[in-house]
Amino acid sequence: MRNGISAVIGGALLGALALAGQASAEDWVVQVGGQVNAAPPYEGAGYDLVLPLPTIGIRRADQPERPAISGDAPGIAVINKSWISFGPDLRLRGSRDDTGLREGLTTVGVAAEPGLFLSLWPIKWVRLHAEQRRGILGYDGWVGDGALDFVAQAGSWGFTAGPRIGWGGRSYMNTYFGVTSAEAAASPVIDTPYSPRGGERYLGGGGAITYRFNSHWEAIANVGYHRLSSIAADSPIIMLIGSRDEYSGGIAVKYNFTLHR
Repeated sequence: MRNGISAVIGGALLGALALAGQASAEDWVVQVGGQVNAAPPYEGAGYDLVLPLPTIGIRRADQPERPAISGDAPGIAVINKSWISFGPDLRLRGSRDDTGLREGLTTVGVAAEPGLFLSLWPIKWVRLHAEQRRGILGYDGWVGDGALDFVAQAGSWGFTAGPRIGWGGRSYMNTYFGVTSAEAAASPVIDTPYSPRGGERYLGGGGAITYRFNSHWEAIANVGYHRLSSIAADSPIIMLIGSRDEYSGGIAVKYNFTLHR
């Protein structure tokens, strides 16, 4: 869900706002397709959700084409040059219920995190990427992610891979990893309160492989791994209910075509 639902909403925003804000461009490259993603609905869930979802994207024909990179929140590149991309982005997280071993914990609704991203390309095969977002649904607080990616192209094949890091403010960390005294008293498995500070959320990595069949069709496979930091992993929610190790992956098929004005 972290990569899936946010991809749909981000792609739709990308298309609508790009068309509205760049009406002077004559040609547009449109990308439509479908994907199946498996990922934890929220950090520390301890399980994956598998979701089939549509995808959509659009860019001006005179803007550079970016490779498929695992783990990015979908965004709108209001600045998109050969060495820099910058603009708003959006990530969603799934809800947490209070059933089973989670009985007694406060439920957390679907979280929406709008923010900004910045990608720098110091050379054509290296990308530096950072996101800073703020939760406005589900919780109220700051969260961010960073990535370093190495990019390679060999004929019809494209490859990207690199390390990942995440950080979160106190509000975010307490929402997903904190345990109040009342929650500990009501839980069937947790008996110790926990109040994490803000700081590092995880370290990990991600990668993607793209195969372009022709000028229109391409297939993409992506994988990701996060290991929650000690701030999160010391939570009794993670130790007794969830998991410190998080895996994600997906497969997408996309069709590209050009619209002429």
